[in-house]
Amino acid sequence: MGLITTTAAVSCIGLYCCRSAMNLLALGEKDALYLGLNVTRYKSLLLWLVAFAVAMATALCGIIGFVGLVVPHIGRTLFGVDHRYLMPVTGLLGALLLIVADTLSRALFPPLEIPIGIVTSAIGAPFFLYLLWQQKSKSGRLL
Repeated sequence: MGLITTTAAVSCIGLYCCRSAMNLLALGEKDALYLGLNVTRYKSLLLWLVAFAVAMATALCGIIGFVGLVVPHIGRTLFGVDHRYLMPVTGLLGALLLIVADTLSRALFPPLEIPIGIVTSAIGAPFFLYLLWQQKSKSGRLL
C-alpha cells in the first residue's frame, strides 16, 4: 500500500506543479517559448511524469479502456481548459465513471459480474464516436 500511495503522490504532485506550463503548452510550443517557458525541459518532464503515472496505474489496476480518452473531454466540456481546474476535476470524474461502471458491471446480470473494461468500453465508445462525428461536422472532414 505504501508503494501505491508514494507513486500516486509523486505523479499527482509533479503533474499538478506543472499545470501552468501545461496551460502555456496548450497555446503551442512557439507561443509558450515566447512567453518564457523552457519548452524542452517541460516537455521532457511531463513525458516522464505521465509515462510513470500511466505505467504504475496500468501495472497496479490493469487496462480499463476509454477512461483516459473520454474523461478529459467531458472535463473540458464542463469546466473549460484551464489545467488548474481540469486536473482535479478529471480525477474526480474518472473515479465517478469507474464507480458507475463497477456498479453496472455487478448489477446488470446478477449473479454474474461483467468485466469492468467491457462496461467502460460500452460507455466510452459511443462518446468517442460522438467526438469524432462532432469533429467531422466542424471541419467538414474526419480528423
